[in-house]
Amino acid sequence: MKKKIGIHYSAFVFLMGGVLVFSLIGCGSSIQTEEEIVTVRESQDTAGGKGAAGSLTEQLQAPERYVEEFSTEKITVTADAAIIVPDVKGIQTKRIKSRVFTQEDYDTVTEGLFGEVRLWERDMEAMEGSHGFTKGELTEKIAEVEAEKAELGGHGDWDYHGLGITFDEKIEELKGLLEAAPEEAVIVEVPGVVNYRERKEYSEENCLLGFIDWEGNTYRLDLDNMVYEGYCCPYFTIEREEKDKNGYSTYTQVYGTDSIDGIEALEDKKEDFVQKTKELVKKLTEKPVGVLLSHGHYDHTGAAFEFQETLLHKEDEAL
Repeated sequence: MKKKIGIHYSAFVFLMGGVLVFSLIGCGSSIQTEEEIVTVRESQDTAGGKGAAGSLTEQLQAPERYVEEFSTEKITVTADAAIIVPDVKGIQTKRIKSRVFTQEDYDTVTEGLFGEVRLWERDMEAMEGSHGFTKGELTEKIAEVEAEKAELGGHGDWDYHGLGITFDEKIEELKGLLEAAPEEAVIVEVPGVVNYRERKEYSEENCLLGFIDWEGNTYRLDLDNMVYEGYCCPYFTIEREEKDKNGYSTYTQVYGTDSIDGIEALEDKKEDFVQKTKELVKKLTEKPVGVLLSHGHYDHTGAAFEFQETLLHKEDEAL
């Protein structure tokens, strides 16, 4: 049986203004200023000259009511609401054109969180024969796989984690890497240089990836100005490395382009980072800066108090 839902609003606002939202994600290279979305059209008057087109309602020629109904197999929704157009000459919104990440962005974030930074990575060419692992790491991994095999009753012919090989085959694969594995990891320094060159296809030259050692922890930094023809998704994240019960590396984000939530060890750095971010925003615009929250979940509202104005749909206030 279908459920039927009726929507009867006393008023339905046809158009509404926007807010200025600052973001470091997107494509382009500059920030746009205020721009009219609806402008007053000119019309011919009775004498053949030009005159104002009248009210916004006349310009839009909007119907008096919005009436609609749609259905699926399980539900029917009907809507019947009055349409009210604001009595104004035009409606303005503030737009931004986001940009790729710059060297200044990188320096602000890394210095705010860690101070002086040395980026490094394993030399995968020098360690190609062991797939980047040291002898000690491979020995530990072999022991873990053998222990897991024993827990399963010693069935070495059983499938290993859905990888298409058996436990015995996995063990032999790891043992085969031991001979070429170095005692210590071969490390190379990574220049902390941010690049962006326009390309029609994805280019690794616009990517900066490396690791940071700080106060006994290892962090992975990944900055990718992934902007090319038909695609626009630059991102910048810093994650803390942790080991799961099987010895595999997992990563917990401590900085990202959608969050500056840090771990306990970074709490004393967060205030300094927030201040530097505010200073960066002031360099970009002297206008008031606000934020429009897409919804009320905590991971989307955590730093809302840092903004002069925060907008949220009233139905999400309870969240």
